[in-house]
Formats: sequence, structure tokens, C-alpha cells
Amino acid sequence: MRITPGCGREYGTRRANLGQKVDVSDSNTSAAALAPPGWPYLGRAAVTALGLGALLSLAGTGILKCPVALLFHAPCPGCGATRSAWALLALDPVGALRWNVVALLNIAIMALLWVRGIVLIAREGNPGRIFADPIGKPLVLAFCGVWVVELLYWLLRFAGLFGGPCPIP
Repeated sequence: MRITPGCGREYGTRRANLGQKVDVSDSNTSAAALAPPGWPYLGRAAVTALGLGALLSLAGTGILKCPVALLFHAPCPGCGATRSAWALLALDPVGALRWNVVALLNIAIMALLWVRGIVLIAREGNPGRIFADPIGKPLVLAFCGVWVVELLYWLLRFAGLFGGPCPIP
């Protein structure tokens, strides 16, 4: 295979994964053409999903601490969200609601955003298009709206409503 200097096009043939010959002199041929149809970046998406899974696993072990609680010794706006999620996973919906009512909606929207982001990574290589995506944009707006509600809920808890602030672990 030889490369013509200056034009950036490869001429010749090379072997694809399945033993078929692929002519790379065609300008429409790319690495994406060799991947499964519609999912050219599936490996990148799998690595991203594994990374998110590892981060969530660390959050549940107690190794990662809330930076707001560590710096300011006060509960952060999302305080109780992780404990709420773990209570929900332990099939304790009452405990999940006790820790943070708004967190459950926030967790659901965040999970949908992560899934949509991973799908966009698998199809396009990065999740940057989520803001223009017909599914992603409403999810992003819903996430922002729920965070406004979360901030209001946090302020009301500091005022003594809804059982007061969450205890800092």
C-alpha cells in the first residue's frame, strides 16, 4: 500500500477483518465502513459504559466522598442522592424517598442521558451531538429543570422543611 504525499488518500488494497478485500482508493471507504452497520464506534462506547459502571461502583462503596461536604462541612444540593439510589437498589423505596425525593427523578433522567450518550458514542464517536439530538435535547433540558427543583428542595431542607438537611456521613 502506498500513500501519495500531500493528498492524504491511500491507494491500493488491504485485507478487512473477515478476509475480504477492501479497495481504499474509493474516497467513501473509511474505518467506519468496516465496523458493524450503524455502530462504527461500538468499542469506544463499551469502554465508556465500563468506565461509568466503575465510577458508579466506587460511589457506592463510600471511597468517594462528596467534595462539598468535605470542603464546607455542609450538605450539597444533591445530598442523599447516592444513598437514595442505593436504597432503591436494595428495594427500599421508602428509604430512597426519605433520603432525597428529587434524587429519584434526577437518577432516572441521568440514567437515560447516559444510555443516550453511549448510543451516540457507538454511532458517531462522541456524545457531543446530544444537545442537538431529538431525544437528547429534551433529556438535557429535563435534567437542568430537575436540578433547579433540586436546588429549591435543598434550600427548603435547610429551612427545616422535609425533615431538614441530610446528615453528612
